[in-house]
Amino acid sequence: MRRLLIVAALAGVLMSAASAQAQVRIGIGIGIPIAPYPYYYRPYYRPYYVYPSVVVVSPPVVVQPAPVVVQPGPVVQPVPSNVPASPAPVQPATARPATLGPPPMQVPN
Repeated sequence: MRRLLIVAALAGVLMSAASAQAQVRIGIGIGIPIAPYPYYYRPYYRPYYVYPSVVVVSPPVVVQPAPVVVQPGPVVQPVPSNVPASPAPVQPATARPATLGPPPMQVPN
């Protein structure tokens, strides 16, 4: 059994060595391809237009405190009363100093 395993491993190594391709190439480039067929060094992709996509989002959420409602107080007005006001105090009349000279003239209208 051991001998069969060694032969199988050796056969596997020899088969894999036979299929390896290690080649060396040396070339000189002159700027134009010389080949029996056209050679493209990269694939050609047809240009295409990218249409804009529609994005739907939810409306923004605005967070603010609740409004403060203040009830105005009752309006207080004085009630007119029928009680007459007290008369203004009367000041005693003072004597006028005597003036010398004629009395002032009266101008008729």
